[in-house]
Amino acid sequence: VVKADILIDNIDLAFEVWEKRSWSKYYSFEDFCEYILPYRIDDEPFENWRRIYCERYAPILDSLYRGDDVVEAARVIANYLKTEGFFKHEDITTPHWGALFLLDTRIGYCRENCDIATYVMRALGIPIAMDFYKTSPSYNSRHFWSALIDTTGLAVSFNYAEEEISRQKSMSEKKKGKVYRCYYGMQPEKLDEIYVDKTIPAFFRNPLMKDVSEEYFPDDNIDILIDKNINEDWIYLCVFTGRELIPIDIGKPHSRKVEFKNIEQKLIYFPTYCKGGHMVVAGCPFMPKHGE
Repeated sequence: VVKADILIDNIDLAFEVWEKRSWSKYYSFEDFCEYILPYRIDDEPFENWRRIYCERYAPILDSLYRGDDVVEAARVIANYLKTEGFFKHEDITTPHWGALFLLDTRIGYCRENCDIATYVMRALGIPIAMDFYKTSPSYNSRHFWSALIDTTGLAVSFNYAEEEISRQKSMSEKKKGKVYRCYYGMQPEKLDEIYVDKTIPAFFRNPLMKDVSEEYFPDDNIDILIDKNINEDWIYLCVFTGRELIPIDIGKPHSRKVEFKNIEQKLIYFPTYCKGGHMVVAGCPFMPKHGE
């Protein structure tokens, strides 16, 4: 149950802090609705967190930085957050913990680190999202990081507990393959009928995420040829973890060809189709390289 007065308080405070920040004029109303306004992240307990976070961190930011560079403002407050500590704990996987729990209990894995940054930045009028890759063939796991939305519209990636925010500093060189962003609002279908086709793995039918690989691997598109005896509606792009093939992208074949857009270079991929809940190879593995 969400009471109206809580939603109204969240909306009023979000507008108040947004209008206060000089960098807000560089963003659209849609940016505000997606990267500042949401009253929750995902499946965490519902709490009226925004005012509590704002009252705690706004005086700190205002005392440390009064300029109009959103990246510098984020860098200053992220450096302060680092002094508050964070205990990395990966032994158990739980739903998102609540904002008020994380306010003083800094524990979890990369996702909780991003949740803390999200609550703090949004409470201060700094537009932020959370990006992730589904599976890394190097680490056999999913990984999350914060994505500060710059005034240029591009994302500045960071993990406040590990590195200082900088436009010039790229993220770690962990192999990603494809990058997705978590959203609060419904996103347009990447491909027609993808949200309603129950034969497609649930990951690709999630309307609250979006493929943002173009921001990380622009123009890295490739057409692949699948085996001539394959007659499937959907073809998947997989990486091999050492134990199994994990799909990280989906495409529709046309005359035996499938286009996959914005994929990371120098990584081995497998074209597959889904049969009985398992990925079956649909063509030769390949490694895209620039200029080849």
